[in-house]
Parts: sequence; structure tokens; C-alpha cells
Amino acid sequence: MLPSKKRKINAFELFNTAIRFAFNQINFGIIKYNYMNKIRKIAFLTEKDPLDKRSFSGTYYRMFVALQNETTDVIPIGPIKLPFINFLLKVFQRIIHTIFKKKYNAGQSILLSKIYAIVVKKRLRNHKIDIIFAPTASPLIAYLKTEIPIFYYSDATFNVMVDYYDHFSNLINFSIKESHVIEKRAIKNSQASIFASDWAANDAISTYKSDPEKTYVIKMGANIDVAPETVLIENKLSKTRCNLLFMGVEWKRKGGDIVIKTLDILINLGFDTQLVVCGCTPPMNHSNMTVYPFLNKNKEEDYKIFTQLLEDAHFLFVPTRAECSAIVFCEASANGIPSITTDTGGVSANVKHGYNGYTLPLSATPNEYATLIANTFTDKKLYKQLSENCREKYFKESNWNVWGMEIDRLITNTLK
Repeated sequence: MLPSKKRKINAFELFNTAIRFAFNQINFGIIKYNYMNKIRKIAFLTEKDPLDKRSFSGTYYRMFVALQNETTDVIPIGPIKLPFINFLLKVFQRIIHTIFKKKYNAGQSILLSKIYAIVVKKRLRNHKIDIIFAPTASPLIAYLKTEIPIFYYSDATFNVMVDYYDHFSNLINFSIKESHVIEKRAIKNSQASIFASDWAANDAISTYKSDPEKTYVIKMGANIDVAPETVLIENKLSKTRCNLLFMGVEWKRKGGDIVIKTLDILINLGFDTQLVVCGCTPPMNHSNMTVYPFLNKNKEEDYKIFTQLLEDAHFLFVPTRAECSAIVFCEASANGIPSITTDTGGVSANVKHGYNGYTLPLSATPNEYATLIANTFTDKKLYKQLSENCREKYFKESNWNVWGMEIDRLITNTLK
């Protein structure tokens, strides 16, 4: 009887062990699943309010929503207002300009950055945060001491902006040094540095010694609610008038003078050409130009005008002199509109020469632009192909859904 009893006990223990093993495996699988698919708490760190659609031309809001759509809990850590410090910095700016006739880049002041770090750290304590996502927020993270992984996103480094944009021109030397320190510390303090173009990413690596293994390029998307389901290319091809669209707040920097000269050349060549300017007021009048000084895309009536302008346009014509990553090129692609622009800065991230538009050198003349526009407009087969390529580029990479998925994938892979 004893051998029989012994066999029964062993069988029972074996069964019990098997149950425990199965339970542990199931439990481990659940834990692993939850880890890989959990709703992460992301601190969305910006100086301005990301829920305000006017902040950064609506880009912060689009980023915020795109991250939320990727099964994440996104918490805005902003706006961060420091009125007294900003007042002191403005006074300092005026003193520098009065004495030295130079500018001071107050936005990337070391003093300001250190105060930001104190404020941000205090705000983070109110939330159980897994990740900090900091778009264009180098001053906010440069001196931030935290164990939470930081993912820094920008469309440019400070180095590429010096003497490129007017705002970053004629800076006093110690301000340049301060700004370099802020940029370098922000990159070094980040788990990953993400940029909107190869132009910016390459400079982060060469100038600020950003680790190539932790430096990424993820392009931004179009700031539109919904892309048209279909673009009636044939309707545009049937029209004899060539409609040029210029969109931008800064007339001079965006190459407005070149646009007017090109318009005159096209008219003299006998082309029926109309120019629509949106976003600014040109310093001159023209009989073939219609101007919309400002459209607020948050207002329904203004957004309807905006979409109609895109629907009517044959070309987005912005021969910009300096550009980080103009989202208007993505909006043009969404509507099947080829872009005619310049090969400068981060433009080539959104406009591929000969594919969804053309990027001419900075030295290109109005005559060259006029010839290109005329030849492309009259070659219906070429125009149709460019328009179709625009749509393809938009759906593959120039939209916020793709941006959100790529950012989420990058975060997941980095934290594994």
C-alpha cells in the first residue's frame, strides 16, 4: 500500500507544480503585455500652452493630440509664465542693444533655464510621470535634474539659426555662448534627440556631439483637420489660369519680392496668372494679387477660406530665404499642390526636388522660377504626376498620425 500511496502524492505534487508553473507563465505574460502596451504617462513640456491652437502655429496641439492617440496619457506641463524674470531679461536686452548695438537671445538665457528647471521639477512632482516629451524646449530641460527619460524634439539647433534668421542675427558674443551651452546641455540631458530634418539632426551630431545612436529624424505633419479624400487634379488641369499661392507671415524672409517679380515675368510672357497671398500684407499692390492678411484656422469661416485657397491653387510658391521646417509644404502636399521653393535649411524634408515640387538654389532668379512654373503648368502629364506624388508623400510621412506612431515606436524601443 505504501508504494501506491507514495505514487499518489507524487502525482498530486506534479499536478500542483504544473498548475503553479502555468499560472506564473500566464501572470508573466500579462505583466509583459501590460509593460509593452501600458498607457504611459507623458509630460508634454512646453513654455506655452500646448492646448492653445495658436501656440507654435498649432504645432504643439497637433503633437499633443498625436501622442494621445497612441494609447498614452499626455499631461501638459505648460504654460510656464515667469513675468518678472522675462521683464528683467527684456530690460537687459534693451541695455545690450543701447550700449553695444547688439541683440541678446533672452529665450536661451542660462539664468532663465535654471529657473525653468526649478519650476518644471516642482510641477513634475504632482504627477507620476514615465516620460518627458519636450518639443522645442531646450531651455526647459538643459538644467533639469531628473531620473525621468527626456525625449527632446526640435526643427533646428541653435547653431544653424545663428545669422540665418533675423531674430538670431547680430547677437552679442556672450549670448551666442550661452545659447550654445543651453543647446548642448539639452541634447546631453536627453534620452533621445529627435529632429524634423536631416539638416538639423546632422548639425546636432557635428556641432553638439549628439550620439548618432540617439539622434533621430521624424518629420512633422500638416496642420489641417482632415486631408481631402480626393483631389480633383483634372479640374485644375482644365483651367487656363495659373493660380499661385504664397503663404507666410514674413514677406521678406519667405521671398515675397521674388514672387512679385516672377508674377510680372509670367504675365509678360502671356500667361494668365493670379497670385494669392495669405498670412501677411505685402509692401506693394498688384492688379493680379489678392491678399488675405490673416486667417485664423481655429475659426470655421476662416478655415473654409483657407481650404478653398488650397483647393484653387496650382502651386505653392514660397522661394524662402531661410527655413527650418515649414509645415505649409505638408499642407500643400495633402491637397495635391506641388511646391516651388528653395533648397535651404530643412525644406528638403518636406519638398523632394522633382517629386512633389522643386527646390531651386538660393541664387535662382525670378526668370528661372517663371520658366519652371510655365513649363510645369503647361506639361499636363508632368503636373499630374507631381500632384499625385504630393498626395503619396502626405499619406506616407507628412501627417501627424504617422508622426505620432513613429514617436511612440521610438519611445517604446528606447525604453525596452
